[in-house]
Amino acid sequence: MTYQFGLDNYLEEKYSEDPTLGYRRMTAILRKKLGKPVNKKRVRRLMRKIGLKGIFPRRELTKSVDAGIKNMIVGREIIKPNQVWVSGITYIRVNGGYAYGVFIMDQYSRKVISYEISNTMDEGMCVRVLEKGIKEYGAPKIMHTDRKSQFMGRNLRYVLEREGIKASVGERGYKDNIYMERFFRAYKGSAYI
Repeated sequence: MTYQFGLDNYLEEKYSEDPTLGYRRMTAILRKKLGKPVNKKRVRRLMRKIGLKGIFPRRELTKSVDAGIKNMIVGREIIKPNQVWVSGITYIRVNGGYAYGVFIMDQYSRKVISYEISNTMDEGMCVRVLEKGIKEYGAPKIMHTDRKSQFMGRNLRYVLEREGIKASVGERGYKDNIYMERFFRAYKGSAYI
């Protein structure tokens, strides 16, 4: 029993370092660490039991825009809160339809700074969430988002400029916004709307 408990903890530790790890890559890591065969079915079963599932880029369901904004967080060491905020939009199934959620998270602390749920997905929602976060926590140095058109609008960019926040945009399919994606997975798994 202690062996399995130790394995559970190790899997959770590795997953928190890299949420893209699925059972196959996790099995390879365990084989290397233990220096002996590890059954991938056992690793898959343990990961399922403790609620771990590798996060992979999904097909885009919304309009994406290239506004010439660079990715400013790749290779950057995040050493304190309010240095980089990450944001994303997700959909939540509700009563035969969808609701949309915009969330902002501090990348260092992984704390949700601000959010809004709505039945429409527009730029105004993103602006309100950003302004609410700034009002409560002050402005971050960098605001990192994906390439969805709601984050590229004139009003949101105005707020960023007014507050002296540098805009950063992720590459398509890149895992720089992985903590936001991980939060979305956990949120959707626990949301009963």
